[in-house]
Amino acid sequence: MAMFPQKYGNSSVVDFSDFVSFLLSGGTRDNDHVRPQTSICAVCSLTYDVIGKAETFELDSQFILPQIGLSESSDLLHQRYHSSGGPTEVLTRRYLASLTPSQQLALNHYYRRDFEAFGYDPQEYL
Repeated sequence: MAMFPQKYGNSSVVDFSDFVSFLLSGGTRDNDHVRPQTSICAVCSLTYDVIGKAETFELDSQFILPQIGLSESSDLLHQRYHSSGGPTEVLTRRYLASLTPSQQLALNHYYRRDFEAFGYDPQEYL
């Protein structure tokens, strides 16, 4: 059984719309990278002191690192990861714009608990 529609053949490149359809059909249920994070972490049953976010990593690190005994000059802060496609916000809007309204609604529902738990507003990207 093929993971994605036949139009891709053996290609490892899949468009976002087809990936979302595959995700929403349960095709990735065992992949922790795309599962709702609230389904694999104890966000609701543990008391966290801080929840850091990738998009505010440097600012969050200025608060977190001293709390755990590391200096702000730690090598951790100086590692940079860049996308060749542009800023995250731009890429997110571009990918979401490629979805049908029903896919957008279903994707919002799929990640609803994550949006609530981590303080994201999916409407910002639609």
